[in-house]
Amino acid sequence: MNTIPERIAKQVAWVQKRPGFNRAQNILEVGAGAFTTLAELAQRYPDKQFSGVDHELRPPALALAEQAPGNLQILRHDVRNLSLFSAEQFDFVYSAAVLEHIKELPEHLAEVYRILRPGGRYCFSTAPLWSSSQGHHCDHNAADCPIPHYAHLFKTRAQLGDFLIAERGKNPEQSAQILRRVYDRKDLSRLSRTQVRQIIENSAFEIESWKEGGDKNCTKALIRAVEDNNVYGLDLADLKISSIVGSLLKISDKHEQPSIWQTWLGRLLPSRKND
Repeated sequence: MNTIPERIAKQVAWVQKRPGFNRAQNILEVGAGAFTTLAELAQRYPDKQFSGVDHELRPPALALAEQAPGNLQILRHDVRNLSLFSAEQFDFVYSAAVLEHIKELPEHLAEVYRILRPGGRYCFSTAPLWSSSQGHHCDHNAADCPIPHYAHLFKTRAQLGDFLIAERGKNPEQSAQILRRVYDRKDLSRLSRTQVRQIIENSAFEIESWKEGGDKNCTKALIRAVEDNNVYGLDLADLKISSIVGSLLKISDKHEQPSIWQTWLGRLLPSRKND
């Protein structure tokens, strides 16, 4: 029996537990990366159709594409614009650690809503948020990460550059390179927890579930540091949240008028009650 890496096994289990997955027939992963999660799902569920899209196809994805099962599509496309898919093509869409990389979040949500069928779901996990301790995304998982927790939020660009040279021993070019990764990369949303929530609430989706994960690096001292020099004017409560796991539901129309059948049934039931 073939074994899969623990990370992939956990991701597959996460998708399987999302609401709507079991009933779904046409499934899309947004920001599929190496496409390993999708490939495993496609093998386990041969009766379902799987598609995955990412802005670039790296060698692992290209190698997988050559031997992909017939129920798996591996596609290269900008995840902010899903124009290669038709309206109401999917009944389940998911993404993992993707939303924090999409600055144009309203447009992305509108596109996912368009390609989902009524009753379909968009399930996502996003981390680390820009307003969290490691939201700068610069070697944030490395033990020798050069940026202190939350420093991207309480230091200006110039201040952080000076700190990297004076306290981290970086030369000017190394410092500039790190600053570009924090402030100039296009695949980083720089949206706080509050901003993400507001954008989703203003979308056409209905929020079905929403679970926030705490930031293990958050301390009172670091909150005070941001409060003393709140470069982005963040809600300090956002500093305590590192991740969000949510499920968004597409309903036919939030203001849908009742059908003729619903109107007739509504009139019929009270009359029977009074009989």
